[in-house]
Amino acid sequence: MRLIDGEVVYSSSDLNDYLACAQRIALGLRALARGEEVAAADPTLELIARKGLQHERAELARLEAAGVRVVRIAEGDASLRSFRAAVAATRAAMEAGAEAIYQGAFHAGAWAGRADFLIRVDHPSALGAWSYDIADAKLAVSEKASFLVQLCVYADLVAAVQGVLPRSIRALLGDGREVRYDPARYVAYVRLARERFERRIASLDPEAVPERVNACEGCAWFERCDERRRKVDHLSYVAGIRRAQIARLDGAGLTTLAALAQAPDAAKPARMSAATFAALRKQAALQAQQRTTGVPRYELLEPRERTGFAALPEPARGDVYFDVEGDPLYEPGRTLEYLLGAYVHDADGPRYRPFWGETRTGERAAFEAFADWLSAHLRAHPGAHVYHYGPYDKIALRRLAMQHGTREDAVDDLLRGEVLVDLHNVVRGALVQSHESYSIKKLERFYHFRRGAEIRRGDQTIVEFEQYLVDRDPARRAAIVAYNEEDCFSTRLLHEWLLHLRREAEAAFGVPVAARAEEPARPQSAAALAEAEELDALQRALLEGPSDAAAQRRLAHLLAYHRREDKPVWWAYFDRLDREGAYDPVDEDTEALGGLELCAEIAPEPDPAAKRRGGNLIYTYRYPRQQHKLGKKPVDPATRKSGGEIVSLDDEARLIRIKRNPAAPHPRTLIPGPPIGTDEQKNALRRFARAVLD
Repeated sequence: MRLIDGEVVYSSSDLNDYLACAQRIALGLRALARGEEVAAADPTLELIARKGLQHERAELARLEAAGVRVVRIAEGDASLRSFRAAVAATRAAMEAGAEAIYQGAFHAGAWAGRADFLIRVDHPSALGAWSYDIADAKLAVSEKASFLVQLCVYADLVAAVQGVLPRSIRALLGDGREVRYDPARYVAYVRLARERFERRIASLDPEAVPERVNACEGCAWFERCDERRRKVDHLSYVAGIRRAQIARLDGAGLTTLAALAQAPDAAKPARMSAATFAALRKQAALQAQQRTTGVPRYELLEPRERTGFAALPEPARGDVYFDVEGDPLYEPGRTLEYLLGAYVHDADGPRYRPFWGETRTGERAAFEAFADWLSAHLRAHPGAHVYHYGPYDKIALRRLAMQHGTREDAVDDLLRGEVLVDLHNVVRGALVQSHESYSIKKLERFYHFRRGAEIRRGDQTIVEFEQYLVDRDPARRAAIVAYNEEDCFSTRLLHEWLLHLRREAEAAFGVPVAARAEEPARPQSAAALAEAEELDALQRALLEGPSDAAAQRRLAHLLAYHRREDKPVWWAYFDRLDREGAYDPVDEDTEALGGLELCAEIAPEPDPAAKRRGGNLIYTYRYPRQQHKLGKKPVDPATRKSGGEIVSLDDEARLIRIKRNPAAPHPRTLIPGPPIGTDEQKNALRRFARAVLD
């Protein structure tokens, strides 16, 4: 937003800000009226802005290299005179029929903007036999609603000059793709959003207490809003609470953390399960107590099978503690995993091993070196596990194997053998603690770990790494490595603390807490191994063949298509098994179905298709309202076996009927099963490959 002739003029960014959080506009308007600076610059936001400008300039260079004559509109300074000159220059270039215009400036009514690119097309308008489409450079590699909002605002501004809407509006994504939209399909929604925005501006209150939303991350107003929320003891400070849960608690009259901490059972919202309400209340109570005493506390949860302490295997010599540092801004749309760190105490004593790769080629080499070292280490220590905190490290390994097409079997072995252990899942299933978050840095107070590295936050490493790529300062690189080493060592200390707490839980609850049963690693079947060997042989033959090399390379790649497509499904499946009991599937999983309760008043029905008595029965369960996406034969994550066969599912009545074995325990949660079989398709592709080779 800016002042033009004493009037506030808005941009597409303001509209997107309003749709994300109206309080941003209220605070921005007050700052504009007072002539105040918005906030101190955030180094990460500055880095993102710089990367965005680099992407935009790269698109400009690509256009000019293709021979397109581009009229560049001067950016000028922040003055009103400079902006008016840019608007006039843009109109003149459009009227003259320029092939392309860079940084075109527009102003119509209460709205102004600068479009990255205007591209001339052969479509008549008030300008003549031509008109202009809009293209905007985006760092992201996936489409976002905010892109359409911005582009549709630009479309209306361009239409005010040329008399017709652009035929297309285009997002130039970070991975090189160009995504086109027809503005006629979307502009009505954006116009309505603009009208609502303009009507509501006068009623926005900069002193209001805003909800905590996704847009808070990186917002220039975060500290100010954080202060306001703390003054009213906002529910968003309950660790792990979700926005939907806040809304339900608000609706039940529980609007503060203190109120939730003291709430009776009868205060439970109608659309919240008793277990979820009890868990949130316990979390709030511990945090309220720490506020009073200043002393952090934890409470152990009653042990359950397969979750919490029961998800911890027995410690073994050679256990590895692992952490990954990545730069999501290294290149548009693709993170560079530049440092894989491992701390291990083996026959050589305690040792930290960094695997560093500061280029895309270096990333591959570092990943291969890490995977090879880890495979050899696990062969020497067959009982060892790899411990990490949070899902990112596991995701990074899978992504590296897929993107580089290397060490895929090694990563599959880690997953199939359940070698990776996420201690975050263990913590969430084992205890409740009194800090506002469950980050490892908050937990460090319990096991008395004090960091000494210069870098203290993960987002700081991104800025430092980007600066290292510029100045190649070895001290800067050493500081990043030291931060990673502390993360790995802290993970080890957390593991030791959890093992101590497991003994504490046994004493507190009077029952032994068995370590995770070490089932034999799920080896590939003989048939699967034979299939993999045949696939490798066919791929080698196709790649080495002398005829039509390009087509044969494509076919060699296609042979592994179904295997690659199945991997994310398998990964999601095992992730859900690992998290069982450590998260709430009702609010945190859009595919699983959680909160199932047996309808005791509805008698189980015999299976009408059964040929004999005493077989499966059809049971009816109720569940809270939620998103889900189940196949016909889901899995019960508590037993890791079939959850039965879905006979019917009624989202209006929130009832599900399941045909299942009456001897099996009743499920609390159902998750999607493994991938759908594609043996016929894979066999057909192999037959085709053999025919090509013949």
